[in-house]
Amino acid sequence: MSENAIAIIGVTCRLPLANSLDVLWDNLVAGRILAKRYSREELAGFGVAQHIVTAKNYVPVDSCLPDIDLFDPDFFSISQREAELLDPQHRILLECAWELAEVTGYGNPFRRPRIGVFTGSSMNTYLPNVIGSECDLASLMGTELMLTNDKDYLPARISYKLGFDGPSVTVLTGCSTSLTAVHTAIQSLLLGECEIAFAGGVSVHAHPRPGYFYQRDMIFSEDGYCRPFDEKASGTFFGDGAGLVALRPLDDAMRNGDTIH
Repeated sequence: MSENAIAIIGVTCRLPLANSLDVLWDNLVAGRILAKRYSREELAGFGVAQHIVTAKNYVPVDSCLPDIDLFDPDFFSISQREAELLDPQHRILLECAWELAEVTGYGNPFRRPRIGVFTGSSMNTYLPNVIGSECDLASLMGTELMLTNDKDYLPARISYKLGFDGPSVTVLTGCSTSLTAVHTAIQSLLLGECEIAFAGGVSVHAHPRPGYFYQRDMIFSEDGYCRPFDEKASGTFFGDGAGLVALRPLDDAMRNGDTIH
């Protein structure tokens, strides 16, 4: 086996109807559809205009992450006010990172290797709606809080709150962001910049997106189903989720008795 082999020693995720890897696997094996198809009554409740609902190319499908408002700020030494203003993407990925440290056995800061964090996220759709378009953001929150709500500060926030001392790197390459974060994390491991790397991403929209318009030759699915590697595949649709993997050089993982996926 290559001396540069990298092991996955832990996985955490937050997905619609799947808050763990085991539940996600069960859903895949059972062939469960995890998307939500909205009724006309539900669409009316969201304020979707009737002419949109009845359009032939309107597909009323989304896959939202539930309970994005639930968070324990005291656990992470975050004030209630800061938590209310904080992008749910920051909250959710911070929870995933803490869980990943626990499941890998490196939650104890006194026996922790040097851990790097490599993540990306979608744009913040939450904060502008909380503070209102006419508020002065800097005076309301202060410069520090304003910056730490920016997606570029997400990995640094995780490292700071969990006491990690490896690199904290933001990655943004569109739809390939999480995979690019994994690639970047592997390079950092091979260069010896960290001993373990947490890599992944989060994309959570703060408001429901109850459907989309199908356009031929664009990315969205014609029928509201996502069928990878299937001859019936016609595209994808909106969805929320977060996920992290813990990576470590294989030799080190075997030497330390880590779980290897």
